[in-house]
Amino acid sequence: MAPLRGPADAVQPFYEAYKLMGQKMREEESQFAFNLVPGDLVVFNNRRILHGRTSFDPRKMSRHLEGCYGDIDEIITRCKSFLRDDTPK
Repeated sequence: MAPLRGPADAVQPFYEAYKLMGQKMREEESQFAFNLVPGDLVVFNNRRILHGRTSFDPRKMSRHLEGCYGDIDEIITRCKSFLRDDTPK
């Protein structure tokens, strides 16, 4: 989080709301949790969703994650091209 910019009288209400948001997102009904298996792919808009990973015990399991970022316009264009039926008739 970047430093808070704004009027001084907004600082206290902001941090109260920020604390409440943290509490709400830790509530079970606010979460969607699932386990990935090798070969799974998860795609999400990084500006529209809050995401994270839970802890794990490396003595009991291993975890290997890879990530990449893409420009949203490029991704939409590519998806549309995959869905377009360009096969000869």
